[in-house]
Amino acid sequence: MNNMTWLILIITLIFQELATTGAALLAANTQHFNIWIIHVIWLIATLADIVLGFFLGKWTEKNFQNARIVRWAKRLAARIEHATGTTGIKISLALLGIVNYPYLNAFIASWLPNIKPRDVILATLVGDLIWYAFAWATVLGIASAGRNYELIFTIIAIAGIAGVIVGNFIKKKIIGS
Repeated sequence: MNNMTWLILIITLIFQELATTGAALLAANTQHFNIWIIHVIWLIATLADIVLGFFLGKWTEKNFQNARIVRWAKRLAARIEHATGTTGIKISLALLGIVNYPYLNAFIASWLPNIKPRDVILATLVGDLIWYAFAWATVLGIASAGRNYELIFTIIAIAGIAGVIVGNFIKKKIIGS
C-alpha cells in the first residue's frame, strides 16, 4: 500500500486537482509519510508543470503563428499586458494560481509579449503555494476531526467539487469566458 500511495500522491501532485490531491495527502498523512519529501515532490511537480506549460505555450505560438486563433490570442495578450502592466500581470498570475492549474497559467502567460519566464515561474509558484497550503489545511483540519475516513473522504470530495465550482465562477468573472 505504501508504494501505491506514493505513486498516487506523485500523480495527484502533478495534476493538482483539489479533491484527489486532498485524498492522496490525507492517505499520506494517515500513513505518516515524511512531510518534507511530500513538499519537495510538490515543488518539483509544480515547477515542472510551470516550465512545461510555458514552453508548450511558446512552442504553440511559434508553430501555429498563422492560425486565426493564435493571431487573436496574441492580440488579446498584448492588450491585456498593456492594460495591466507587468505588476498587474504578476499579481493576476499569483491570484489565478490559487484557483487554476500551474501549467495552464504558464501556457497562457507565455503569450504575453514582455513577460520574463522567471516572472511567470515565481508568480505562478506563489499562487500555487497558497493553493497547496489550503489543501494541507483542509486535510489536517479534517484529519484532526476524527477517524471516520469515509466521512473524511466525502468531505474532501465535496470541498474539491465546491472549489472547482467557485474557481470556475471566479475564472468566468475575471477572464470572461
